[in-house]
Amino acid sequence: MLRTVALRSRAQQRGALDVLKVESHWQAVEKSIAATAAAAATDGVTPSDAAAAAAAAASTTKAPSIDSSHYNNNNNSSSSSINNNNNNDDDCSISSRHGHRDSAAEVDNRFVMMFPPPNVTGSLHLGHALTIAVQDALARWSRMRGLETTWVPGVDHAGIATQTVVEKQVHKQEGLTRHDLGRDAFLGRVWQWKEDRAHDILEQARGAVHRMGASLDWSRMVFTLDDKFTRATKTAFVRLFDRGLIQRRNHCINWSCTLQSAISDMEVDSLPVEGRTSITVPGYNRPVVVGQMYDVFFPLADDPTGEQGVVVSTTRPETMPGDVAVAVHPDDPRYVHLHNRHLRHPLTGAAVPVITDSLLVDPALGTGAVKITPAHDPNDHEAGLRHNLPSIQVMDKSGHMDCPELPSIHGQHRFDARITVLKALEESGHLRQTRDHKTTVPVCSRSGDVIEPLVCPQWFLDCTNMAEKALSEYRSGNLQFHPARMGESFERWLSSIRPWCISRQLWWGHRIPAYHATWKVGQSNTPVCDWVAACDENAARQRAARHFGISTTDDDNDDDDDDDDGLVVVQDEDVLDTWFSSALYPFAAFGWPDTSTEDFRSHYPTNVLETGHDILFFWVARMVMLGLELTDTLPFKEVVLHAMVRDAKGRKMSKSLGNVIDPLDVVYGSALAEEMIAKLHKGNLDARELKEATANIEKEFPKGIPSCGADALRFALCAYTTQGRDINLNINRVVAAKSLCNKLWNAVGYVNSKLPAGGGSTPSAPNRHHRMNVWIVQQLHATARVVDAGFRTFDFAAVTTALHDFWIKSYCDVYLEWTKAVLSDASMSEQHDATLSTLVHTARCALTLLAPIMPHIAQELYTQLPRHEDDPDHLIFGPFVQPPRDDTPASSSSSTSSSSPSSSPSSSSSSDGAVVREVDDVLALVSSVRSCPLVQRYQGPAAQRPRALIVCTDPADTTDWQHYRHVLLSLCTIRDVSFVSSNDIPSTALALPTTSPRHKVFVELYALPSEGAINKEIAQLNKKMAKDAKRLQQLRTSMQRDGYADRTPPDVQLSHREQESRLAAQVSSGETAVHMYTQLLQSVRGRQQQ
Repeated sequence: MLRTVALRSRAQQRGALDVLKVESHWQAVEKSIAATAAAAATDGVTPSDAAAAAAAAASTTKAPSIDSSHYNNNNNSSSSSINNNNNNDDDCSISSRHGHRDSAAEVDNRFVMMFPPPNVTGSLHLGHALTIAVQDALARWSRMRGLETTWVPGVDHAGIATQTVVEKQVHKQEGLTRHDLGRDAFLGRVWQWKEDRAHDILEQARGAVHRMGASLDWSRMVFTLDDKFTRATKTAFVRLFDRGLIQRRNHCINWSCTLQSAISDMEVDSLPVEGRTSITVPGYNRPVVVGQMYDVFFPLADDPTGEQGVVVSTTRPETMPGDVAVAVHPDDPRYVHLHNRHLRHPLTGAAVPVITDSLLVDPALGTGAVKITPAHDPNDHEAGLRHNLPSIQVMDKSGHMDCPELPSIHGQHRFDARITVLKALEESGHLRQTRDHKTTVPVCSRSGDVIEPLVCPQWFLDCTNMAEKALSEYRSGNLQFHPARMGESFERWLSSIRPWCISRQLWWGHRIPAYHATWKVGQSNTPVCDWVAACDENAARQRAARHFGISTTDDDNDDDDDDDDGLVVVQDEDVLDTWFSSALYPFAAFGWPDTSTEDFRSHYPTNVLETGHDILFFWVARMVMLGLELTDTLPFKEVVLHAMVRDAKGRKMSKSLGNVIDPLDVVYGSALAEEMIAKLHKGNLDARELKEATANIEKEFPKGIPSCGADALRFALCAYTTQGRDINLNINRVVAAKSLCNKLWNAVGYVNSKLPAGGGSTPSAPNRHHRMNVWIVQQLHATARVVDAGFRTFDFAAVTTALHDFWIKSYCDVYLEWTKAVLSDASMSEQHDATLSTLVHTARCALTLLAPIMPHIAQELYTQLPRHEDDPDHLIFGPFVQPPRDDTPASSSSSTSSSSPSSSPSSSSSSDGAVVREVDDVLALVSSVRSCPLVQRYQGPAAQRPRALIVCTDPADTTDWQHYRHVLLSLCTIRDVSFVSSNDIPSTALALPTTSPRHKVFVELYALPSEGAINKEIAQLNKKMAKDAKRLQQLRTSMQRDGYADRTPPDVQLSHREQESRLAAQVSSGETAVHMYTQLLQSVRGRQQQ
């Protein structure tokens, strides 16, 4: 029995679409379902069963088949009802919970995915919104196909960001530093901030994520500093340490003076400069000049004249007090006479040796001589190790000079010292030249500070063997990337991987579980020292004792003679890189290192990792390496990498630019002055940045952002995801997606208006069914194939394009318009029931295809349509439309015929494929008529519109084409369609271009305009066409200039290409119009001559 009575009443009450109201309602419903499922799960019911029961959904039944058998002539079942079921498993049916699945990832009936954990300090931005849109679509698609779906949310403790926020807060409120408070007290402040402010942030973020429609399993929420994650992180470190992969050693690392911490290579941004450039550095109150090369003369030590020597070049003269040698290439003939001799340092006067090094020196670069500063340059550090050179650190970790032998710069800030050193070199005559230098400046991605290479002890993870394992999995095809070219980047990076510096000089984070063990035996003044790794201090003492070969105190025996009385273990003060703990996310979230639990075994490994391509190396590669090393299993087998979201001009979104868009501003809308600019004032921007950001917002969003809703934003973001390309988000694209929602709302409203007022099913349809019904179902078949393939290959742009084209171009613009004639024309009453059945049926099936992308509007409209009692109430558990198999006929018809319409449109004399080609031919004719300039120009009352005349090449086809008369009248803005012979074409009729040789199309105007009116139209067209042609030529000339591709910003190039396409189309359209009006002019003159 069909549930239509209540729905019809609801449909009668519906007004204009209120997107926010619809979304809010169904998000509340889903929240209730999730709560019921969580409660039922405690009773041993699986989450999906519990939630399905809560949603009153019969998830083991199949929904309507979209197979064309329901309208075939030889289908004797109740095929004409609005809700037709077909039990043929080969049909294009909505899959059951245990329905069709054939990928390797679905063999065990599960789908597990991790949500990339945002920072605890962060707020939701469009990058998060894109992740939500894509991941939630995958989760809903999997859930609708009956897979046990687990989508795990998480939050990262964000070591550097969180500590910085709290440090600023403490200093602002109390004037204290973290060192003033001490470690324990400061960490207490951070935890308090986390519980108070961060809790609010997380709740806001969770609400925002929920408002975007994310169907996450919140009961599995992970915080990367909770007890479970802490245990996993400590265990991982200890195991890697025991395997010899983690070691502590002195090395030249990237040091941030602002953060007072080491950072990894991947946290260093390269700032390109073409020459002399002034930049702002945090903590320094003057602009810093970069992009300059300084040529400095080092005189020969044994030359009393001081005229002989070597010129070396440097961009960092403040590090010169740490120079310990000058290197030349051993084969460079210019410097053979200097081998094994010494130069005099121009600042300190110390003798520095000239050494030869073929690895460090390229004779073709600069002067071919390189000064070596082992303590302040990574390449120089390696050269110093090769040549056993001393390492003199002349700068402390705060960025101030530490060289007492040079009082003039000792204690100065490094950039002040640069000025002082240059002045001294100039005064002594050793500064030979200052020139512009194209280079890249290493900048801390966290703080914006210029990186200072320093040599200091750090913990390093040797990734060489782990990288080889990861590469083996990738090269064997076990690990796949989407888009595939990202796998090539993955391979290149792992092939040249370097040791990972995993220690950070912070307090907030996972404190490194390494202990410095010291054993002092008796009265010995030389204790034995070494490092051990352990999960706690007691374990560290035991490990240290075994390491030193001493006995330990038994807990039950207080023997004062035990050897470990002199054993002291002290835990390292540093914390681990946040990315280290994040790399454990896929398995730590399910209880690792305890691998025996059902939760771990049923959820690990996960199926898919989806994230932004910008953290391929930060996060993805490290998860793969550590997953293989610690669990002997790939943490996932497919990696989907989406692009970066940029503004409409292609710029990276930045608070200082004022182009960061809060997704909720798009969902709810945001007034310019009241909200968007007010948010800027609540941030941490300085006065200059605030002014610039405000100006940008006023320019980009003069009227604010219109309310679009979550579904529209999700659809637009997914539509942008042409794999691997950055997303230049234009809010107008989101507005267009909202228009799609309105179109769907109106379409289903029309369908409801045609349903029987008393509910129930429509009367059984006769055997004769129109070919347009066949065509729309075949369009649905094709859409289902593209959508299914798009989800399986993670091509979300293809999914959204297919859905948009079906709903707009096929269903609304063509099929629905045709049904208006059929359902209101008494002469076509025999088609009424079959057409109404197909109208409802295809809409309901297409809504299930739409549900993963636009879950709220799809659910609302699905609820408004009639369905069987055993159909699910809620689409969150499906079922999902599956396309017909390639080897399954789309209908029971086995006969074929030519592509021309048969004498009986309801017969099955032609295959469905032929029907599609046949209707496509009709639609091509419609396009030809509608695009005719004369048809567009002379639109008046219906009775005075132009008339279309169709001449079939084969007269026998004339009767067949008569069956499409209503299609042509419904879709063309004309007063009538006539099928005539070539002899009956009036002399005033004008021929239209067609794509088929089977027919010719003519247009006859209701009344011919005067010759003067036609000449005026032609003159106006020529004038506009000449203007467009001139603009097109100017644009193309500009685009063809040398250097255009290199010097023109990408967003401008894109705008130029769009303008070129638009202008070319306008010129072509103008040429066609002039040709048509010229024909019309000839007709008018011909009639006048008669």
